Amino acid sequence: MRATGFKRLGITLVLAMAALVVSRQQAVAQETGLSPIWNLEANPGYEPAMSGPLQCSTDLKDPNFYVGLEYLLWWISGENSPPILTTGPADVTGPSGRAGVVGAPGTQILAGGDIGFGASSGARISLGGWLSDDRSLGFEVSYLFLGQQTNSRTFTNSGLPGAQPLSIAFNNAQLGGVPDSTGVAVPGSYSGTASLGTAIDLQSFEANLPMRLSTGSVWRLDGITGFRWVILDEYTSLSTYSRQTYDPLYLMTTDRFSTTNNFYGGQLGLKATGRFDRWTVQGYTKVALGATASDIKITGTGLGNLFSSSPGMPLGYPGGYLAQPSNEGNYRDANFAVLPEVGMNVGYDVTARLNLFIGFSGFYLSQAARSAEQISPLINPSQSASFSGPTTYTGPAAPLPTWDIGNFWAYGLNFGGQFKW
Repeated sequence: MRATGFKRLGITLVLAMAALVVSRQQAVAQETGLSPIWNLEANPGYEPAMSGPLQCSTDLKDPNFYVGLEYLLWWISGENSPPILTTGPADVTGPSGRAGVVGAPGTQILAGGDIGFGASSGARISLGGWLSDDRSLGFEVSYLFLGQQTNSRTFTNSGLPGAQPLSIAFNNAQLGGVPDSTGVAVPGSYSGTASLGTAIDLQSFEANLPMRLSTGSVWRLDGITGFRWVILDEYTSLSTYSRQTYDPLYLMTTDRFSTTNNFYGGQLGLKATGRFDRWTVQGYTKVALGATASDIKITGTGLGNLFSSSPGMPLGYPGGYLAQPSNEGNYRDANFAVLPEVGMNVGYDVTARLNLFIGFSGFYLSQAARSAEQISPLINPSQSASFSGPTTYTGPAAPLPTWDIGNFWAYGLNFGGQFKW
């Protein structure tokens, strides 16, 4: 995944711009011979924190420049896949003679279906300021990321008599799409392990030009226009290992569905800021209009000596269980998308330079390809050796790419500080 590289790039860009602004302030100070921080003539309204009560002025309320750092505790939307890993009574089988058929009496879905994620930690870095002395036009850049979130489940079966079967559920395309299953572990025949995992990374870049619309004694209103780039990376992977109970014959498979979504769009918005002595209240709303470019990659492999004519010599097979030659490959789609965002912060000026705040924010992306939703339940078992060994491919081409484009949302709490000068 490219997530780590993008995170480093975003942080580097913000820090570089911060260094540029600081160097500009230092240059001005050298020309005038005044301190850029505490000289009261150069910075009216600023006083050292130890000199007495906080003194508010127009410059203090509306600083020339600022840099902010926030910790994010966010929740993200889940996704849906077909039922994949199942178990059930060994004597209740489907057309292929295996247990765990979806809808059969006693069948339990172990993994697949609704895939959810817990709370995710992240950060947002921002840098901004005014480009004109009358505070009519400014700039702001920000970078946001969330740490990788995962949902993973692993199941192991000994293969001994009396153990629960471990199966992969599918709809059999050769039989008109009826529910069926294949065994990863079959009691009395072979043991097995299966893991289904989904991981997700989120990043966002923004570059905006705030414009002062109105100013009052307590409240001010700014307009926002700018550019938004959101990157959403995901993958869903199924890994299996099956081994005959009394012979060193095995089969390993891997199915991987990866998606990368890049949203690009121009955005407009409003931001209202109120000041009440040392307290500040800020609320904003933005809407970005653009397009989401979705890249989908599907791969599947099989490896083992279970079907080898020479025991001990592993062979490779195209496709696994869910990803087979009929749906493997790289695919791209692009769709018009809308990305609205809202947020609200309540802050307190600890010193003349430092404001600490807590708030809520979140956004919604109308078009995004989710990795688990690229899995098709309709499979032709004659296409892959994973089901019953090398066979002649007969019947319809299945699985096929689903081209399922859904949506994505993320929201939560933010805790941070803003240093201004």
